[in-house]
Amino acid sequence: MIDKSALAREEKEQARVTLWLDSYDDLFSDFDPRSYSKRALSDDFIAQAKKLIREESRGRDFLWQLLLPASVRNSAHEAVIAERLPLIFSRSYEQLLLQRKKSRIRGIKMAGFGILLMVIGGYISFQEPEEFSVHLLLIIFEPAGWFLFWSGLDILLEYSRKTKKDLDFYRRISRTKIIFGSY
Repeated sequence: MIDKSALAREEKEQARVTLWLDSYDDLFSDFDPRSYSKRALSDDFIAQAKKLIREESRGRDFLWQLLLPASVRNSAHEAVIAERLPLIFSRSYEQLLLQRKKSRIRGIKMAGFGILLMVIGGYISFQEPEEFSVHLLLIIFEPAGWFLFWSGLDILLEYSRKTKKDLDFYRRISRTKIIFGSY
């Protein structure tokens, strides 16, 4: 038997994020004609969900409530959607983690290659070359090394900062409970 008072306390402790929908189609892309079990989510829906969740939950766990007119509610659709949304957001979280990892590796490679070019340029300048072609290499290697080094560091730091909010959003929303209601 479900303890309703414990459930009520749990819901009070959690933030409640509520979205009003005209139909289930508001969740999905208008350009995707497939069934609810396969359709892509709407970019507008995702943007609105991010905004509301950041404003309403303030970092706490939350209960996500989707409200629809009673006349359009369908329990079969709701079951499919409630099961599918966390999977979509979990997959998005995993993809973003993979992109972040690839970006970090790219940044490390760029910074490392930049350092290598600077070391080569330093070695060339230490040799005090007299040939034009060697001076030309020095002129190319030094700024290229600095550029690659700083660009690599920028990728490492800036991309991590930019994706932190999205990673947090997708991680939290993939674990949340979705309930449907009427308005």
